[in-house]
Amino acid sequence: MITALTTSQVAMLDEVRDEWLAIGLSTDPADRSAAENGVRLAYARAGLAAPEIMVWLDSPLAGCVGSAMLGDQVWGQVWGQVGDQVWGQVWGQVWGQVRSRTSRRGLLALRDAIDAALALEFQDGDPVAPAACEVAE
Repeated sequence: MITALTTSQVAMLDEVRDEWLAIGLSTDPADRSAAENGVRLAYARAGLAAPEIMVWLDSPLAGCVGSAMLGDQVWGQVWGQVGDQVWGQVWGQVWGQVRSRTSRRGLLALRDAIDAALALEFQDGDPVAPAACEVAE
């Protein structure tokens, strides 16, 4: 892990900043082939199947509109692919620690509060979160 920059790296900060600002603010056409290959590479490195299709739109505004139109469908796919796995891992660890340190009455109150928060978080057609926790009543 990098904990400090070298003198030569510090000297290059302005140049590198300017380079990436120019890239980020560019209105030149994208190199779609290179970008799609980069996406495939990122998915492969993450051990995931690459998207079957990639949608290109003409502007950031068109991207916002397209995103809004596809939002529910895409969210459902993403949640289905990674949500359950992440939820299970993180929640299992957190709930195990909480359960070992909390009374039965406290656990029931916590469960109810979490379930209520999840109900608010996942309303409006979003996928329903898995059952928050199990507490013997």
